[in-house]
Amino acid sequence: MKLVEDNIKNIMNLYLNDLRRNNQSKKNLYFNLGLLFIILFTIFITLYIKYKGKKNINKIKENERRKKEYILSNLRKYQNMKNELVTNIPN
Repeated sequence: MKLVEDNIKNIMNLYLNDLRRNNQSKKNLYFNLGLLFIILFTIFITLYIKYKGKKNINKIKENERRKKEYILSNLRKYQNMKNELVTNIPN
């Protein structure tokens, strides 16, 4: 005497195997999508750093020239203001 018939046992085994395969495919899909995201993020960050990291020599020189001009123009303004205060002293 058996508790469970062979047909029912086979049907349950097939059903459980199908559930296991579906569960495994979901886990594989999530794992692959996670790895894809990590790889794409790493590539994006690397390319962004490489792009932003290198400055053109001409741009560096141009920025330095602008800084010097700005400082010199402010010094000239300050000297003109100082000279005007000294020359416009009432007697």
